[in-house]
Amino acid sequence: MKTIRSLIRGWWLPIPILLLLACGANDSEEAFEYANFDSVDSLEVVLPDAYNLLTTFWTTYQTDHTTRLVEYGLGNNGDLIIHQIDFTLEEYLEPIVIPKDGPDGFNSSTASVYFKGADSIYVFPAAKSSFFLFNSNGKKIGKYDYNADAYERHVKDGFYSNIIYLENQLVFTTHNDVRWDDPEYFKKILPIHFYDLASSQFVASIEFPEYTKGWEGWEIKSPGPQLAKIDENSFLVNYGFSDSLFVYDISTQSMKSLYCGSDVFGKHKLHAKPPEQWDQIKYLLKGMDYQSAFYHRGKIYRLVNHLKDQAYYNYPIQDIVGLNLRAVSLIEMDVQTAELKFYKMPLAKYFVFDKEHLYVGSISSREDEAQTTYRTFYKYALNTK
Repeated sequence: MKTIRSLIRGWWLPIPILLLLACGANDSEEAFEYANFDSVDSLEVVLPDAYNLLTTFWTTYQTDHTTRLVEYGLGNNGDLIIHQIDFTLEEYLEPIVIPKDGPDGFNSSTASVYFKGADSIYVFPAAKSSFFLFNSNGKKIGKYDYNADAYERHVKDGFYSNIIYLENQLVFTTHNDVRWDDPEYFKKILPIHFYDLASSQFVASIEFPEYTKGWEGWEIKSPGPQLAKIDENSFLVNYGFSDSLFVYDISTQSMKSLYCGSDVFGKHKLHAKPPEQWDQIKYLLKGMDYQSAFYHRGKIYRLVNHLKDQAYYNYPIQDIVGLNLRAVSLIEMDVQTAELKFYKMPLAKYFVFDKEHLYVGSISSREDEAQTTYRTFYKYALNTK
């Protein structure tokens, strides 16, 4: 299996992104300001009567006409319940149920879900040696063993994640049994693997960025990446701790970094000793996290969770929570001009890019006199010029 170093100079990208690579950080953080969307609307979607998920995770997938939001979680009996919202139809579709046990079961305490298409659903059970392919009826139609010497398997970091589909291959984030608070974590873990569906084995991997190998200290949270496809020859690699994004070129098997952040959001910090649970809570409430990145219609979008102002860093945790001092910002990067724009976002879980709009939610819900529950999404008009 080939291991690909995470940063290699002197390569070519098929999209007009080279302008970006010549650009460093913003010339001055003093120039930082938020832009405004062309328009903001809202959308209400009727919640299904059978919706009973307390904790949900999410992903998206493309159809011929729209991008669908996929919400999934465990039902009361441990079965995997998958809901989908079609924003063109402005409604939920019929849920898909995948049993926990039995011949069509995913056979684990939890699982991650990714859609290649409406009738092609990959399910990755937690801490198992294989993953499965299901159809839209919840029937198991394929099984794939990892066949990994170091017990690497897929892992999802956070509520959202994604995989990259190539011809006869999947690219996804991975982990083994090394603890993320191990001081040599970045040397021991290969966070991205290429899985060949025909041979049922990993055929290549990508390391963490080279500069992390010299870090002395401990991470507060899992530092695993998140992936987003650009085109058939390249994809984004997003690390929550880095103000740079990484672009991987499939044809040359090489990586390059580009700046896509701001010191206004705060800086990554290592801990001087293995973090206790309280340290983790404090970091999550005081630190910054570049939580996800997306490519949509010639632009890169990146979400960052941060304090509203770094002056609040020394505030007591109860004040940060009680005074609502956390914020989410959206970074928009034009790959042809290298221009960065920043937008204020609500504290939300779902961010779905669909044609010329960004749907953000669910922000709130309400119930009418007939006891019908409506979930509210904000609908932002993107500048797609």
